[in-house]
Amino acid sequence: MKRLLLYTVMLILFACSSCDVYEHSDKRLRDLEQQEQTEEVVQQEAYHKMTKDWIMMLYCSLIIVGVGSIVCYLLFAWHSAKMGKKIEEERRERTQLQEEYERQLAHISEQIKDKEKSLTTMSDYIYNHLSVASKLVGIDEHTKTIRMTDKDWLELEVYLNTTHSRFVELFKARHPEASLDVLRFCMLLRLELSNRQMATVYHIAEKSIKQKAYLYKEQLANIPANMSLRAYVTSLI
Repeated sequence: MKRLLLYTVMLILFACSSCDVYEHSDKRLRDLEQQEQTEEVVQQEAYHKMTKDWIMMLYCSLIIVGVGSIVCYLLFAWHSAKMGKKIEEERRERTQLQEEYERQLAHISEQIKDKEKSLTTMSDYIYNHLSVASKLVGIDEHTKTIRMTDKDWLELEVYLNTTHSRFVELFKARHPEASLDVLRFCMLLRLELSNRQMATVYHIAEKSIKQKAYLYKEQLANIPANMSLRAYVTSLI
């Protein structure tokens, strides 16, 4: 009987112990499951946070790139517009300068034409009213002789100074050593009289005019050796 009671007590104790172990194991299992769930939640939250951060970084990067692109485009457009405006202003300025130059050139050309016309008119007028010039140029094969007075020479000097770039004054300035005979001979050369016409004026043979031209050239300084006196006189301006 005692043995049965002992077995009963031991069985009860074992059952109680088993219940405690079971409860303890069950609690530990629940704790593990709860810990796993917590870790999973933490991992999910961390993953979501990391994903959110990456999305935010990507979004910010896109915004920065977009804003930078817009700013670059605006700067490029502004610079292009500025350069275009500058080029247009320079082109307009060049056009204005060209037009102004052409107007001035046209005005100067008109002035030159007017002066040439006035000089031609004056030359014709003086030539027609100075009998000595007409008389000299009009010498031909039928002219026997011609007489030049001091007054005639003075008239011819005025004519050449007026219509031939102040020839007599220029000749005297360049050749102060020239005698009156040399000056008058060169005045006839400037009038472009032929040797025959000049021979009529001097009442000598035509070949003597050539000799005079050679001798008078030797009396003048700074005339090129390969240039005739006639060529030098007609080129003097």
